[in-house]
Amino acid sequence: MSLLTRGRSCAGHGLFLSWVPASCRAICLNHLQMGIEEMKITTTTLAAGALLAAAGTTFAQVSPGSFTPTQTDDYESYPGGRTSISSVFGGTVPIIIGSVDHRSVDAGDWLDFRSPGGPVAPVSGSKFGVQFGFGDFTYDFTGIGGVSGFSFWATAAGVGADTIEFFDMSGSPIGSFTDGDGWGPGDGTMEFLSFTSSTLIGSARVTGRETCFDDIAIDAVPPAPCQDWTPFTWGGLGDVVTVPVDVTGSCRFIKVTDAFLSGDQFSVRVLDGATEIASFDTSAPTTTGDDIGGDYDGAFDDERWSSGFVEITTPGSYTVEVTVTLDPFGGGGAAVRVDDNAPIPPGEDILVLDQNSVSGYAATAAANIGTTTVAGTADFNTLLTSQGWAAVALDMPSTLLTDFGPIVNYINDGGKVVVSTWGDTGFGGWPQLLSPMGATGGSSFSTQANPSITSTGTPEADTLFSGVVVPITDFFQQWGSDGVQATLAGGSVPVAQQAGAGNPVVWVGNDGRTIGSWVADEMNDSASAIQLWENYLNFVLGGDTGCRADCDEDGSLTIFDFLCFQNAFDSMDPYADFDDDGLFTIFDFLAFQNEFDAGCD
Repeated sequence: MSLLTRGRSCAGHGLFLSWVPASCRAICLNHLQMGIEEMKITTTTLAAGALLAAAGTTFAQVSPGSFTPTQTDDYESYPGGRTSISSVFGGTVPIIIGSVDHRSVDAGDWLDFRSPGGPVAPVSGSKFGVQFGFGDFTYDFTGIGGVSGFSFWATAAGVGADTIEFFDMSGSPIGSFTDGDGWGPGDGTMEFLSFTSSTLIGSARVTGRETCFDDIAIDAVPPAPCQDWTPFTWGGLGDVVTVPVDVTGSCRFIKVTDAFLSGDQFSVRVLDGATEIASFDTSAPTTTGDDIGGDYDGAFDDERWSSGFVEITTPGSYTVEVTVTLDPFGGGGAAVRVDDNAPIPPGEDILVLDQNSVSGYAATAAANIGTTTVAGTADFNTLLTSQGWAAVALDMPSTLLTDFGPIVNYINDGGKVVVSTWGDTGFGGWPQLLSPMGATGGSSFSTQANPSITSTGTPEADTLFSGVVVPITDFFQQWGSDGVQATLAGGSVPVAQQAGAGNPVVWVGNDGRTIGSWVADEMNDSASAIQLWENYLNFVLGGDTGCRADCDEDGSLTIFDFLCFQNAFDSMDPYADFDDDGLFTIFDFLAFQNEFDAGCD
């Protein structure tokens, strides 16, 4: 799949937005969302899973795969006639209405408007289900205790992307799969898709363009759990302990951690019979003598205790051989387990994706904070997975990643990430990223129509806009899509809106470790833009945006900060607009004095 370049082409239609009138650009963007009959149709199958990956598939606990269904529903029990469906599988699985509902349709009563087109044909019988419009609804499996497999036959009826998002029993995202051209070949016939999960699927949200479904099936048998921590003990330096483990397709990460008193360290080999297939040394402990007892999860996540892991991709039974290489107490206790996820190793540097931003605001801000690596689309995923990162910033005002899987997995595994890009649920940079970033959907917006980004006034907004001139109204570039107005998931916090109305265009998600943003690269005020990016990164890093009253940044509040502030005020530096009203008045002096008097923590 080629790179998508914002402002250059319209989904392969050959329409070049930079060199056509604004009205044509609007039509082209509308075609991206609503579809035109001439769009190239990509037929996707699940045979190897490769096409799903190429079409924007993201992998976490859910992956394409076959299973033996425990229940099926062929939609024949519903009345047809475009009647709304409130539940499936005999009433045990509710349908949660999103932006559209789910309806029962008779054969011949629904058309595939793509090319070559034709009436939608059920796979079996004379009825099927349909998304009644362009939007989403959700299959809710929580009432039956979750499922470990979900399959269906489907075809889109309108041009655009089809997406299925999976959530665990607590509502956290565990996988997302997108086909940019929609399911089915475009002639009204359906294609088969099947997914399995190492974690119980609590719900599945489907988003598409009047997408039709038939012969849905589930596996209501919970997946076998991974092998939990197996404790072991030793009596002295050089002792060798062996622990048998079983690796499966999903349970493939072998983890070892010290526990009880910190200070021990190990050399680990994984054996297939007598053959070594992997080895690693656990991390060096940072303290000696701290006591965590038998809290193996806590010890594994704490750098004071030595730990490590290795991924084994071939299922089978293996032996983990642990040799004690550091033993300050003449014996101790540790544990081995097999898990379905890899930990994010600690990191100190910031990784920035900047393929072709005009201003490089994110890279500049990151460099102001700490050691920074700037990557393009060609090497970003390799760098992302090569080491731990303190934070990751995706500055994507134009060219996008071709494979979003690694960054989605990184977010889902607990990474701290800021994303600034364009599009919505059907195109651009957001289709694969909205869910992991703490949103349930969204629609594209343009600053051409209303060039104003305003604060929502939440405490998070006050922090993130500290030192930034708001409202933001001056842009050196504007396109048909400058970001997404996001529909937020529970727990996410709105930070900014377009002209003080509508869904947020900046938001904080995942308990403060992710921020989604419109294309901040388009700001004309470079000082405010860099400050905004610094605030974004400091926020997800768990730091702060600095002590604003410490104008000379010497770590203390003195008369020199007053002099520094006065100089900034005289030069109309955005920093001196302390009350964030876009003006330079006596009230900025009063706001500065109040913060100075309050001191800095």
